[in-house]
Amino acid sequence: MISRVNAPEFSVYSLMVSQSRRRDDPASSPASFREARARLIERHRSGTGGLVAVASLSDLYDATVSASFQATTGSAESGLAVVALGGFGRREMCFASDCDLMILAPDTTPQTAETGVM
Repeated sequence: MISRVNAPEFSVYSLMVSQSRRRDDPASSPASFREARARLIERHRSGTGGLVAVASLSDLYDATVSASFQATTGSAESGLAVVALGGFGRREMCFASDCDLMILAPDTTPQTAETGVM
């Protein structure tokens, strides 16, 4: 787990989607994400430091991706994994950053098919 920036005046957890939220929870909607992101931008413009803003935005993306992944797959036993790449993987999300993700799936190729491709 990557450590989070602690700033009492800038509570990320009040802005982000919890991983434990249910699929039908309105807080996990795209509109809620946009609202939370807009609040982060406003707090940054009001003087919150860049490192805190970057860490908070990274937390927001992390929580949103995690909640979406959990809602989509239904369980950790799906065999799938999401890997954050680029700025997201480094926890350096800026307000104009894109969100690079790689989804890993188990190899279900039969052994005989693998030997035929050389």
